[in-house]
Amino acid sequence: MLEQARSKDRLGEYHHVPSGQLPFDDSSFDLVFSSFVFLEVAGIEDVEAILREMKRVLRKDGIVVFVTDSMEATKGNWVSLSYSFPENDRPLNSGDTVKLLIRDIGVTLHDYYWTEDDYARAAERAGLMVAKLHKPRGSSDDSIEWRDETTMSPIAIYVLKNV
Repeated sequence: MLEQARSKDRLGEYHHVPSGQLPFDDSSFDLVFSSFVFLEVAGIEDVEAILREMKRVLRKDGIVVFVTDSMEATKGNWVSLSYSFPENDRPLNSGDTVKLLIRDIGVTLHDYYWTEDDYARAAERAGLMVAKLHKPRGSSDDSIEWRDETTMSPIAIYVLKNV
């Protein structure tokens, strides 16, 4: 995958990063961005370790932004995702696995479920603070015929401040 990215973007800089081991100096960045990484992390201690590593490379007034599933993700009828699997029909606890289908490409994944409180506690223990939690929703003005996206969000966007 890295070679593909490099071939399509010769000016970009791409790294394979082992979990929780960012190959950058302390205080290197104003912004650290992560997209759907924490869904693949099996333990909340590992989520915290990754956040601690993000904090390490963050400048004093920097922010971390990460995108993940919302707590409502398994409850909705979404345009692009389906969580309609028998193994998901149970009360979910932190660290449980959930099964989902990405509709357009027919790929089935297994992800880990973490609550908003899990992320807030992990961030606090890592020395970060949740400054904002966004749960974007679709609008009837959009060109997409949303399903449940207009009443709740399948994703959550966390903005963390360095404390």
